[in-house]
Amino acid sequence: MPRRSRTEPGEFDEQFELDLFGAAEEPENKEEPRPPAGEPAEKEESVVTQDSQEPEPPPEVVSGREVVSLPQIDAAPVRKRTFLGWEKPLLDCAVDYFTARWEPGSTLDLSGHLVVVPTLHSGRRLREALAIRVGSGEAGAAVVPPLVVTPEFFTSPARVPGSRFEKPVAQQAETLMIWAALLLNLPIERYRQLFPVDPVERNLSWALKTASDLIRVRQLLGEAGLSFGEAARILSAGEMEPERWRELSRLEREAVRATTRAGFFDRQEARRMAAGEGELPDEVRQITLIGTPDSSPLAIRAIDRHSQKLPTEIAIYAPETYAEFFDEWGRTTGEEDWLKHPVEIPEPEHTIFSESSPAEQAERAVELATRHRDPGGVVAIGVPDPDVIAPLEKSLASHEIGGFDPAGRRLATHSLFYLLGILNRLVTTGSFEAFLDFLQCPEANASLRKHLKSVGDPEKSPGLTTLLREFDQLGNDHLPDTLGDALAALNRKTRRRAYHEHLVAAIDWVNSQLARFKREPFGEVLTDLLGEIFACRKFRSDLGDDTVFSAIADQINEVLDAFDSPAMRAFSSPLDASGNFELLLELLKDQAWFPEREPGDIDLQGWLELLWEDAPHLILTGMNDGKVPEAIIGHSWLPDSARRVLGIRNNDARYARDVYMMQAFLKSRQKAGRVDFIFGRLGAGDDPLRPSRLLFQCPIEELPDRVAQFFENEIREELEEEPVPWEFSWKLQPPAPRDDLRIFEKMPVTSFRAYLACPFRYYLKHGLKMEKIETGKTELHPAEFGTLCHEVMRALYHDVSARSSENEREIAEFFEDALERLLKEKFGERWNVPVLIQQRALNMRLGRWAKIEAHERKNGWEIIASETPFSNDDDTFSIGGVTVTGSIDRIERHPDHGLRILDFKTGGVAQWDRAMDRWVEENHMSRNKRTESPENFPDWSHVTNSKGELSRWTDLQLPLYALAIAEKYPGETIETGYGLIGESAQDTQLLTWPELTCGTEMLKSAKTCALGVVESVQARKFWPPSERVRYDDFRDLLFGDPQSAIDETLLG
Repeated sequence: MPRRSRTEPGEFDEQFELDLFGAAEEPENKEEPRPPAGEPAEKEESVVTQDSQEPEPPPEVVSGREVVSLPQIDAAPVRKRTFLGWEKPLLDCAVDYFTARWEPGSTLDLSGHLVVVPTLHSGRRLREALAIRVGSGEAGAAVVPPLVVTPEFFTSPARVPGSRFEKPVAQQAETLMIWAALLLNLPIERYRQLFPVDPVERNLSWALKTASDLIRVRQLLGEAGLSFGEAARILSAGEMEPERWRELSRLEREAVRATTRAGFFDRQEARRMAAGEGELPDEVRQITLIGTPDSSPLAIRAIDRHSQKLPTEIAIYAPETYAEFFDEWGRTTGEEDWLKHPVEIPEPEHTIFSESSPAEQAERAVELATRHRDPGGVVAIGVPDPDVIAPLEKSLASHEIGGFDPAGRRLATHSLFYLLGILNRLVTTGSFEAFLDFLQCPEANASLRKHLKSVGDPEKSPGLTTLLREFDQLGNDHLPDTLGDALAALNRKTRRRAYHEHLVAAIDWVNSQLARFKREPFGEVLTDLLGEIFACRKFRSDLGDDTVFSAIADQINEVLDAFDSPAMRAFSSPLDASGNFELLLELLKDQAWFPEREPGDIDLQGWLELLWEDAPHLILTGMNDGKVPEAIIGHSWLPDSARRVLGIRNNDARYARDVYMMQAFLKSRQKAGRVDFIFGRLGAGDDPLRPSRLLFQCPIEELPDRVAQFFENEIREELEEEPVPWEFSWKLQPPAPRDDLRIFEKMPVTSFRAYLACPFRYYLKHGLKMEKIETGKTELHPAEFGTLCHEVMRALYHDVSARSSENEREIAEFFEDALERLLKEKFGERWNVPVLIQQRALNMRLGRWAKIEAHERKNGWEIIASETPFSNDDDTFSIGGVTVTGSIDRIERHPDHGLRILDFKTGGVAQWDRAMDRWVEENHMSRNKRTESPENFPDWSHVTNSKGELSRWTDLQLPLYALAIAEKYPGETIETGYGLIGESAQDTQLLTWPELTCGTEMLKSAKTCALGVVESVQARKFWPPSERVRYDDFRDLLFGDPQSAIDETLLG
């Protein structure tokens, strides 16, 4: 449903109109502000003028209002300009123009008229507005519409009779293929001005990108009717890189010859031929250009030729007093005049807004729009900066308002394009990472799960969550680089997983699909695969997304059809599947897809569409320099200086056009409407932005206040407290603790540290078993690195000879062999580079530790146990009735000194700013900070450290080990410590905790603390949370603010 036009009768929020748009209408006889000095004085009435012709008679008066009469349809060929004024939106002026001689109730017959408008969307708006104007009222008349076209219509090869082309005109796909193939085979040493340095990789990717760049430059030149050769002649006269342009000319000639050899006619030559020889439909009897301030020189050349035979009128959206500001074709001219022309913005202090980021620009725009009860019928939003579109759509959606971009969206933003990109990565690299991304696509996952139901018992087939979790875990455990690595990991008997057969079958299915690309036609395989993937999706013709999907599928098929074109033979050898995918994606990425417009949607339009927008409230975002006006800075092929010489649209021409457009926006809403301007201070990448120069195009006496307004606001906002850029949409509500949770019966020894750090995070991790799975890993996580080191130590214990050796070299060699064996079990025979680096690093660490092992053996310490569990079914260790579980890394015995408990750590000492002699102790306790009070912590957590300072327990690992072993070995002297296997010699040490021995007050305090933790868990005390913890596994979930993120109602 189209947005309601202002030409359509309907209810409008009168109170908002009065409040927002400025109440009373101005008197009819109020003068238009005079143009700057040097402009002609404005006449009392806007009349039709005829360049180089006798003046037309005064306009007719119909129903008490002045209108502009159209010339007789059979008048002799003549060209004239008509000025429509700008007191109303251009769309209204255009409708008035075409209905000037229409009698209400009769059919409006505009057949025979060829109407030229700047964009396809403006043409749709014009046809719609004409139908509404003529069809409204009791009579409900009809319109025989004109042929509405854009200027490109006149340069389309379709305008040339088919017999003039001996071969079909090359389309976008064929042109790209031919140029890319030419670049791949080009003797690059003969083009050193174009390619002074050889490309890093002269492959298809380079050829496609370079070809696309050159084709775009050629299209820009084509708008002025120029080829590379003609541009070279013009620029050589001005000594503007003549050698480079001569090489471009030579390259163009080669490409045109290659196009001919492939059986096609060059498209740019066809466009120039259309401009010079094209024909119009026989029914066209008059041409009207309306609201076209920026037509290309080639299009104007064609229109000029047709105007010699047909009456042609140029309807300019401006008062006649601005006649000298436009050329004979209605294009803005006289850049010097426009550059000096002041743009008066009413109440700039209330209509110009400075916002920090694209998201804040979007919020401001939506806040302004939602002041109306029906924004979709009143508001349009201009979005010249693409970075604002996504946050704007999100912000509108939060108010249940849709956003519609008439220009469509790039196909590169659609999910189907994303899927094609993943398939390209799978075909090209076979990477496991691409496979995981493939599984994340809903239709791909559904199709795969359908296939897996045929493997074994369908009832036991993994669901969506299970399949994703199992493959994520496989990736974490084995770091496979390719699908082959993943399959090898699954097939190692020692590493069989749950759903083993299903995981193998999933990889086999994907591999079988990829294998088809190597032996069968690309287009056939791709369409078959997409058909299978989307077979599980039910499409409905009444759903907008499904209709759009069908249109995109047609676009893909059209491109695939081009793969059968003779242009593909331009490549010296057939493209493989990877090359075909690259070509497909390059051809698709800039094509557009058009979502369905829903009732109530707000139009989100680019800058050039806005001249034809008739919404009374226009909100312009992205008003930053470089966006409005668009600026060309440092173009590698066509810098602004070259564009000026070649007569191509340059920065000053753009600026003049945009000054005119901004003036038109404001003048058309001066009596009933409003225009708001929003600019950003930072871009999406936090790059600083400047306000648009158009916002400073004010009368000179207003400039100081305008500048002060912008920068005072910025300084004031920086001095104020930084606002939160977002707020929680809802709070997460964890479930109440169930009585059967394992934490009420057993607690791992390491979980005490988690509770002491934060009771709430402890509940999430140990009570609810929530854990973050890291995807996309390429190396061992620090915890896995430590686990591998522990496994090497356990292997040492199980080798009697090695564990008793006093020879440092023998022990180091054992460590190397054990580590290599463990890595092969985990990762197979082929390791990625990060793992190879980590293997070498760990070997160096273990080599330094081997020296300590040999020294301790010589000193009489014997390894008697490794990875010893201190709670099992026969022998449990409990605190407060709860079993404490865990494994002690190593227990050693000395004939004179008793037992020693060691816990191995792969961190370093240097990263902890602590005294070496008390490092183990301070890793278990912490002194209160200046901002902390002892009353903030439970009494049972307090302890006095070895220096007599009040501290609190932060970890109970070694104390609990000591208490457990004391029960198992009563009467023994027990010592505890860390075996540090760190990155450097300083970080590789054996550190003990002499103050922690049986019977000491410190150990008694540790037991009291452990009992306090157990009782707190039993009492379900999981709230409040700690504000910050050192290692926060839930940072992405809680956003650093658990109090605001969590609804603790069910926690008691």
